[in-house]
Amino acid sequence: MDVRIVKQGGLFVPGQLLHLDPTLVVCNISESFPTKMATLRHPKALLNIGKSLSVARVRHPISQNSAKRIMSTFVQTAAELVDEGLLGHVSTQPSLRLDPCNRGLFFREDYAAVLTICNVWDLVVYLRDHASLSGTRLLSGGGSGHEPLHSGFISPKMLTASVSGSLFASPSSSQVLAALRLLNAPTLIIIKNYTGDILAFTKAADQASQEGIQVKSVVVADDVNSGDGDAEGPGRRGCAGTVLVHKVAGAAANMGHSLDQVHELATTTSENLFTLGCAMRPANMPGSARPRTIPPDHVEIGIGIHGEPGQSTVPYRSLQDLVEVMISTIMQRASKIQQASFDTVVLIINNLGSVHPLELSRISNLVIHEIQEKWGIKVARVCQGTLVTCLDMYGFSITMMRVWDKGVLKYVDSSSEVTLFPGFVEPQTVAKKLSDSAEPKKTDIAIPKMLASALEELIANQSQLDAYDTIIGDGDCGTTIATGAQTILSDCTQYGYLWDTLVNAIKRSMGGTLGALISTLAENVSEIMMTDAVLDRKKMIELLKKGVEEVQRVGKAELGDRTMVDVLVPVIEALESYDFDLDKVLEVAQEANHKTAHIPLAKKGRASYISPDAVGKTPDPGATAVMLFVQGAVRAKIE
Repeated sequence: MDVRIVKQGGLFVPGQLLHLDPTLVVCNISESFPTKMATLRHPKALLNIGKSLSVARVRHPISQNSAKRIMSTFVQTAAELVDEGLLGHVSTQPSLRLDPCNRGLFFREDYAAVLTICNVWDLVVYLRDHASLSGTRLLSGGGSGHEPLHSGFISPKMLTASVSGSLFASPSSSQVLAALRLLNAPTLIIIKNYTGDILAFTKAADQASQEGIQVKSVVVADDVNSGDGDAEGPGRRGCAGTVLVHKVAGAAANMGHSLDQVHELATTTSENLFTLGCAMRPANMPGSARPRTIPPDHVEIGIGIHGEPGQSTVPYRSLQDLVEVMISTIMQRASKIQQASFDTVVLIINNLGSVHPLELSRISNLVIHEIQEKWGIKVARVCQGTLVTCLDMYGFSITMMRVWDKGVLKYVDSSSEVTLFPGFVEPQTVAKKLSDSAEPKKTDIAIPKMLASALEELIANQSQLDAYDTIIGDGDCGTTIATGAQTILSDCTQYGYLWDTLVNAIKRSMGGTLGALISTLAENVSEIMMTDAVLDRKKMIELLKKGVEEVQRVGKAELGDRTMVDVLVPVIEALESYDFDLDKVLEVAQEANHKTAHIPLAKKGRASYISPDAVGKTPDPGATAVMLFVQGAVRAKIE
């Protein structure tokens, strides 16, 4: 798009109207105003006064001290993160429109806006008249850095619009007022309980009311860590519970409820919300060091969504212990705040930034079990996902909504039509741990001492194997093998020694290529390894050879390829040559393992993707594991 800027009456105005477009942002004139140069606050385009230029992308200005910045994030400045992040969000959500000067997001279908510049110092947004729409509107917003809250939850059945401030800073009242003017309909404002947000939204609401726009507001204060809501203090902060207010109120508005009805329902929802967060690592701020740290192996309970300090920082023992403490804290404080029984609840298990989905799933299962089994409370619905974040904080929060009336569930259950909102479901009853699901056959036979010693040797050397694998692979070889060894020992201790138990333990606990190869080997020797069979050494050698052949067939590895085969084959040959003299077999295993460190080029396995210089003289971790297994067996013989 070409844009012409001309001087008129002491003000710079556009030579033509700029139709609102998610690829174009128009903002304040830069500090170089006296010169003939105008720049966008979001530097998406460069406008030269008196010239017509096509929109071009320019870099954000970087300070002279930028070389000293700690580059721990891909985005270098907070402004770049917020402005370009909103643009990217709109570019991937075709139903949205962006009012760039006020960082407001709206439905493309409902609002066709035109932007004009009326003052170089204070960009004001003017909107062309749009078709009047019936029904209650929902407006929310706040500081950026919590996405997908709020901008990610705009749809016909949740928020109608949102206003974004700078990173962790509330939007201005003029931004909020511009959004209210754009909606120009009965509107419920949903505000998180932070002083800046309260001031900005309240001031804008008062002004909009004076202009004849019907506005009501609800304040969400669900954080149980930040006060009991007494009149003397600022009250509890607004956290992930805000999403439930968006959901319930949005559904009610979509069902045709009046503003008063939606306001009443949103207020009751807010009064029954209780949230507590925790983290092991605060957020990374773009272009700067972390503002503070949490000691290693500790967790901070009660941390806020801006990184505000929590109630306590304690040593991390286990996820089960952490969940117990958090649920207990929520219940104790909720009972003090809300004098009512908790028979049924709706849950949100929220990722505060960088918790992996698998971790979050485990957290959800533990939370559900804790609430239902220990507290005797029914979990009617649960929502798990990334909803309210603190940038990349490594933490999570638990939100409980007391179901004061089962009728509220119809609003919780209704479709939201939001891509970034996972929705609520009725949880299934599942085991707390996978091992709780089924038990193998039992026997009184104890695990052979030599096998137990070999497994213990693998567990003791987990760190060394991981260190080798970090150099030539993905660093998990020791962890994979130790996990398998621990599972075998645990199962054989609990259920007795059966070869089927051992093979199933390997299959269940050892993943990856190595796990598949080891289980292949174990399955192929199972014929001779029955507990009631007399050990036939000749038959054992035949089955071991068959097992290694199958491993080579599956893994396509030959001698000299720098894999576990380079030790397995010599070990089996030594067992046969030295008639199971384990001392001599160990010498062969150690020598063969040492040779893998001097094979110049790996042809199979992860090391084959690494340059020889990077691999250096590191022995193959799989081959080392075979040697350690033999070493452990010899140790049992000596003892």
